[in-house]
Amino acid sequence: MRYLWLITLALLISGCAGMADRQLSKEAVPQSPNQVRDIVRDLRDSNPIEKKDLSEITKAPEDKDRIRDLFTKQGTSDPTIFNHHSWKPNTISTILSGVSLTDFFALVGHISGVNFIVGQDVAGDVTIQLRNMNWTDAVDTVLSTKRLVSYISEDGKNVRIHSVEFAAERSDTLKKLLTQRIDEQRARDSLVQKDTSIIRVYYTKADVVARMLREMLSALETRAPGAGAAMAMTSNRALFTVDVRTNSLIVQASSQDLDWIKKTIATIDRPSKQVLVEAFIVEGRDNFTQELGVRMGANNVRQVDGGPTFTTGGVAGRMTTQTDGLGVPTGTIGSVVNPTFSGAAAGGLGMLFSSNTTQIKVELLGMERDGLTKIISNPRLFIIDNEQASITDGVQIPYPVAGTGANQITYEFKDAALKLDVKPSIVGDGNIYIEVIVNKDSPNYTTNPPAIDKREVKTKLLIKDGGVAMIGGINSATIASTDNQVPILGRIPFFGNLFKGTAQGNDRRQLYIFLAPSAL
Repeated sequence: MRYLWLITLALLISGCAGMADRQLSKEAVPQSPNQVRDIVRDLRDSNPIEKKDLSEITKAPEDKDRIRDLFTKQGTSDPTIFNHHSWKPNTISTILSGVSLTDFFALVGHISGVNFIVGQDVAGDVTIQLRNMNWTDAVDTVLSTKRLVSYISEDGKNVRIHSVEFAAERSDTLKKLLTQRIDEQRARDSLVQKDTSIIRVYYTKADVVARMLREMLSALETRAPGAGAAMAMTSNRALFTVDVRTNSLIVQASSQDLDWIKKTIATIDRPSKQVLVEAFIVEGRDNFTQELGVRMGANNVRQVDGGPTFTTGGVAGRMTTQTDGLGVPTGTIGSVVNPTFSGAAAGGLGMLFSSNTTQIKVELLGMERDGLTKIISNPRLFIIDNEQASITDGVQIPYPVAGTGANQITYEFKDAALKLDVKPSIVGDGNIYIEVIVNKDSPNYTTNPPAIDKREVKTKLLIKDGGVAMIGGINSATIASTDNQVPILGRIPFFGNLFKGTAQGNDRRQLYIFLAPSAL
């Protein structure tokens, strides 16, 4: 009766342990990206980010606020194309033979209403047949075949015609004249009254703004043909001095240029938007191992006709055959079969056959392990638009490195950490362009020094503002089956199970990485 109560108590305790809530079930270990997406959304809903102390731009910029025309730089028409925006198309159909070039341009001028001034250096005649050709195309054809050059006035009413040789000589003269006039204009600009203003820059670096304005003013300078960029950069048109302490610009320029500089700074010196970037690294592991085997020991002691004693038994390992009242082993025999388990056997059943000279013990051992793991890492970062930011959480592992002298050892530290490195750019159409590097490195202490298990995702992608996107994942499965047996005996059908042990394993791992950016 006493043993019955003990058995009943053991069953009750084990039953209570089995009724305890498990921290993790198989259903909670993610098996697919859709399951992970639901986990991520639940995490964001249960643990929202507090944004009230951050700067927010709630009003979307209108086109009139986003685009402001500062100035218009006048250009010139392409001199290689004979055309003007004021000319109207008019077709010509005629046959000309041996007509002088002067008469040809007079005829075209009569048809088009444009005044053609033909230089004295133009000589020769033309033979041409025109059928429904626009007069500008006809003139362009004659100019190219006769090696002539045209100069069109700004209003398009007058056209001067010269030979290529005359144009080349005139071009050299004009270069010298323009260079002289530019030098004169710069001398006049240095005498113009200039105003000085201090302009505070709030959201941009003052030296960056100064460099940009210098480049823009240099582009507006009228430079002589063939002059280099250095000539424009040394212009006295405006002088910029940066006050680093107050992030201000001290500008000296003419009133007209100073007004333009103020408008430009007011347009570009705007607060940048901020972005919240959340990364979710979800790891799941389902590790199942089952091992079953038989351990058998035998021992036989026999004396032959009062002479020597012969002992026969196993040598694979020691097996207990007897214990005293306190459970202390008092006798052991050698194992004939002793299978190796990856861990201690969780349970077993043994039978002992004993006589005066022979002892045989058979043990049925078994072990089953079912491990479930789910790891969720959630680094978060607030970043200004178009800026780089990173966050790291982990350890630094020292690795010995040979020094320069004898018996000198230095240490080099390497990171084994969770790291998020990201650079967001708000596109403006409801999407965010992101350059991201996610590292999930962990130390492996099974080696000395520890190895680093490295997992990294590096990508560039476009994600919807406020959305949750999967940027990478790894699925791995290891299925193993191992037999440990005595040669030959383990292959005997049915009875061979007494001489072997089997192990089955299934290790499945999942790694999913999600990114959730939100513009503030």
